[in-house]
Amino acid sequence: MNRKVWVIGKYGTNADREFGWDSSTIPHLADADVLILDLTSLNQITFEKMARTNYLQIRDATHDKFLNGGIVIFITKEYFKFDKSFYTYSNYDFSPIDLTTHSVGKGEEIIFREHSRSENPFLSYLENVKSFNFYLEKFSSSSINSRLQKLKTAHKIVYYQNREITDKDNHVLSRTYVIVNDNLDDHGEYGSITFLPPTTEILVVEGIKKLIQNLKSHAQDEKETPPEWVTRIPIHGIDMKIAELEKLNKDKEDLENKIQVTETEKQDLINHTQLLYSNGKHLEQSVFTAFKLLGIDNITKIREEDLEDWVFEFNNVKDFAYGIMEVKGSENRTSLANLTQCNKWVEDYLIESKKAKGIFVTNQHRLDEYPNSRQKKMHFEPNEIDYAKTRQICIIPSYVLFEAVNKALEGKVKSRAEIEKLIAETNGILTEL
Repeated sequence: MNRKVWVIGKYGTNADREFGWDSSTIPHLADADVLILDLTSLNQITFEKMARTNYLQIRDATHDKFLNGGIVIFITKEYFKFDKSFYTYSNYDFSPIDLTTHSVGKGEEIIFREHSRSENPFLSYLENVKSFNFYLEKFSSSSINSRLQKLKTAHKIVYYQNREITDKDNHVLSRTYVIVNDNLDDHGEYGSITFLPPTTEILVVEGIKKLIQNLKSHAQDEKETPPEWVTRIPIHGIDMKIAELEKLNKDKEDLENKIQVTETEKQDLINHTQLLYSNGKHLEQSVFTAFKLLGIDNITKIREEDLEDWVFEFNNVKDFAYGIMEVKGSENRTSLANLTQCNKWVEDYLIESKKAKGIFVTNQHRLDEYPNSRQKKMHFEPNEIDYAKTRQICIIPSYVLFEAVNKALEGKVKSRAEIEKLIAETNGILTEL
């Protein structure tokens, strides 16, 4: 049978059908033989846009598919959860197997179990996974088992040890679960669910293409193998075709490299929008990238991780030696406590006789739609403005950084000297860079 493979969360995969997480309509997912869910494309913003009907339809379909002989594949991502409309959501809610993830530094030692390479049907995909920064843990099949038990069959859920890949300390990077029947001598396989790490050597969309190519392949009538002497028979035009194929393959390789570079450049541009909605490390990294783009190329981290977020040395301002940044995102408003924290970092430097300018980069009301939320993102209470002015703190709403980045991408960036002067002279809110 030519399997019907459907993909949720990624386009351009060569699947029979593809849908976004927040698609306006999703057809009956039971029609698919294989569901591939790309969790790398699912983030809190996408979740916010997703209708609850979509959420329930996708979640129920993956559970039903697993219980009824289908194939479910997850391209994994670090676990996250958040509250929305009286519900708590997780990106792993769609999985029939409960699990979470554990973040680690970049790892490159990937271990295949004995026989795993020969027995793993996803090898062509996994060969393009060369590093990882999280692993899977706390697997539980108790909730899906309760549904299975209601069927009153001899079925049970197990995982393929020979298909598992891990790091050197046996932390799971990829695992496959199957439903088997104890009454069958060969333990016949019924449904399966596989968790695969995202590819690193190729784009995830290219990795999914490899999965689909593998899944769609099916037994063909075997051709009789020609004897060795056939290869020595001259055929008019064969050398020309061989040369033509070599050139086409070279052109294809060049084009694929250009596509990958362009995809990366496109994603780099999209990443600037994190200034409008992110918080934590993602916001901090976006602020770092924005200042670099604006010409503050000596922005760095000097002290411990839990102190100020970024520091740069002023090159064109005499009143201050350093710019000290506190970066904060919030679903609602940031607070006076964040400003006092910024001021504390400044005082730390003053103790060492280093005069510093406090810079508070704020992304408050981060999930409110931009640009309609500009006024809310800029609003601070009078006592907060007074505090910033008396402590010479420059408040930069992160959307102001985003708008400055957009201008820089157009070639309209201010000089570093102008930017330094604006920051140094602003005590309170900086409305434009």
